[in-house]
Amino acid sequence: MDEDNEKLCGQGGQEDKHILTGEKAVLDVLRQKGLLDQRLTAELAKGKHYWANERRLCRDMLGAQADPAQSVGFDLQDVHRTSEGKSFDYRVLNLMLFKLTKRPYDEALLRFLFVDEHLVDIGDDLVDYEDDVLANSFNIYRAYTHIYGREAQLLLVQRIADFELQYETLLKLLPANVQELVKSRQKDAASVEGSNKWVFPAPILDEAKYRADMAGLSDDST
Repeated sequence: MDEDNEKLCGQGGQEDKHILTGEKAVLDVLRQKGLLDQRLTAELAKGKHYWANERRLCRDMLGAQADPAQSVGFDLQDVHRTSEGKSFDYRVLNLMLFKLTKRPYDEALLRFLFVDEHLVDIGDDLVDYEDDVLANSFNIYRAYTHIYGREAQLLLVQRIADFELQYETLLKLLPANVQELVKSRQKDAASVEGSNKWVFPAPILDEAKYRADMAGLSDDST
């Protein structure tokens, strides 16, 4: 379903009432397995809302100049709401794990995972920035650049710092053994070169020109 939505984004499509392939099948399986409670249903609904927002923002960014002097069809609240919804599939899986193991939802852990997943998403967006511009995919850094131009990096750093503070605060609320597991995972992840740094690509202020230039390079190489 995510690939279906990304295809629509790449085409600049909106289609608010578009039915994503496989949606009914997923709901039917969850219902048959006794996993589709109110909480999971709400999270799936948030996912559909995220996909609709993704299509709308990508439609607005397609062919637009990333220039704060020009008005875009969305604001920072739209960007944050869409970015925070991006990892809804992980949240669905987290809820399913609790259901499958017949445990009550651990709200403290779920709040921590939400922040952790959002930071991972921001890191992925920085790595994938140029590819997302070419594909017309949603990317928080790309959206910040459309609103703030060359100031995007500084302002996104502030958001990252805020979520890193939330991360540390929420981590301390978890049981000691869970904290140790998280720290062990952090240590393993940090062993990959550059993984513990926030690396910002140069902002692309004229996306249409960038896509044309990249297409030209591709043609020259064939």
